[in-house]
Amino acid sequence: MQITRYPGLSAFTLSALLALAVMLWNYVADVGIAGTGGAALALFGTFALTAAGILLVMTRLPGWARVTFKVLIALGLIGTSLAAFFLHAWIVLALLIVATVAFVISLIL
Repeated sequence: MQITRYPGLSAFTLSALLALAVMLWNYVADVGIAGTGGAALALFGTFALTAAGILLVMTRLPGWARVTFKVLIALGLIGTSLAAFFLHAWIVLALLIVATVAFVISLIL
């Protein structure tokens, strides 16, 4: 396992993990969106992005599976960022923007 082999995906995974932690705090703390369906959706989205990033960094998948996960990550970034925007979860949105930049870097490298 060489995490340094995938610097863009590693940065993406770290950003998604931080977004997951902040979204979990938003979901359980009394910040105005606690316990709502939208917060649960954004929490699930950040969890799915983190899990996909860990899967891509830690395992060797065939080419078609890597492409499938990368397309799903792109769709997940769009949907989860939109949910964070509508929830006014600005820290989560900023972390997802960082994750998007890291993901684009991983596509280029």
